[in-house]
Amino acid sequence: MMRPWRALLWKEWREQRWRCALGTLVLATLSASLVRAQLVTLPEAAVMIFWPIGLLLAIFLAMGSVATERADGTWPFLRARPVGPAFILRIKWAAGAAYLAGALLIAAGAAHVAAWSRGLFDLPAPPPELAASMSAAVPLPNSPAWLWNLVFLALVALLAWYTVLFFLLTRARDELHAGIGGVLLTLACLAWLLQLFMASLGEGWLSAPVRGILWMSCLLNPLSPLALLEAPLGYRLLATAIALGVWIAGPVWLVGRLERAGRLS
Repeated sequence: MMRPWRALLWKEWREQRWRCALGTLVLATLSASLVRAQLVTLPEAAVMIFWPIGLLLAIFLAMGSVATERADGTWPFLRARPVGPAFILRIKWAAGAAYLAGALLIAAGAAHVAAWSRGLFDLPAPPPELAASMSAAVPLPNSPAWLWNLVFLALVALLAWYTVLFFLLTRARDELHAGIGGVLLTLACLAWLLQLFMASLGEGWLSAPVRGILWMSCLLNPLSPLALLEAPLGYRLLATAIALGVWIAGPVWLVGRLERAGRLS
């Protein structure tokens, strides 16, 4: 007899495989085409793929799992399995996280191959005076190290935001309500992240303590790793640790606590 977690994963795979395969194909084709055709620079193409399109993919995956089950009336039957709701939610979350990570990695690989085939990684180094002013902890643009640094930070940030959305949207009645909630929550999260740019640009009109408070506040934002691409290494490491611990591991642990307290249905 198939174990419960395998049965649930197989169910998720059967229901989501074509939608996720199509999304991955579109994302990889778009990233490779933008870089190969040189419609935009490699950094601009990478930021486009991992910012607006990556956020849309995270919303898409977070809103369509539990909300679809509730709308179709299959959630009570799924809950009738001899496992708790926390177990079901964790399996569904893990399946979506795997799809998201796989799509982003395949898109990044396509962009890397396209950039390599066009010789974009062979561009001359910046002038010495410019290179000296750049942080040694930040890879130079148009380099494989820069691209995969962005990929790592994007994976952490988008998985963190997907995790937050997934568990917040489990109570949505259908995909429409889940989609609206996901978009509104994402806009609120991005508005919160604007504080980071205010702190970066407000040297002339914000005091140092206020800028420090804004920086520390934004480090708690799930999307902060993606916005700190060119920040000092310490900020990037701290933001990554917070995203992994608070926004990914935290909700996954919390649903178990809520189930034991009888507050999860």
